[in-house]
Amino acid sequence: MLYFSILILGILFSAGMTVTTILVQRIGMIEVMTYSTSAFYSADAGIEKVLYRWNDIDEDDNVFDWEANPEYTDSLEEGQEYYFRKDIDTDNDLLIIVSRGSFYSDEDATPIRRGIQVTRPIY
Repeated sequence: MLYFSILILGILFSAGMTVTTILVQRIGMIEVMTYSTSAFYSADAGIEKVLYRWNDIDEDDNVFDWEANPEYTDSLEEGQEYYFRKDIDTDNDLLIIVSRGSFYSDEDATPIRRGIQVTRPIY
């Protein structure tokens, strides 16, 4: 009877540890998904800034000096920032705006990054 009780307790302990391990991994994945969403919205903020001033990009641009500096970085809230740059595809006459958002969960952590690209024909 004692051996049977120890066997049952061992099986229950193993099952409990397995479930705990799975739950801890899932909680970590949910946290990373939250950070990923924040990074995506940071990248979206960079694209929205460019789209807000879209007409100024083609003509006399008084907001972005694309010739002198084709890359811009700006911070949003604590731990969030975006970076965007302008590229030109001369083969297809396309203006390409690439925005990359970053989210830092804390100062020592590796940032989570997500990006968006917008392409527009050059007239």
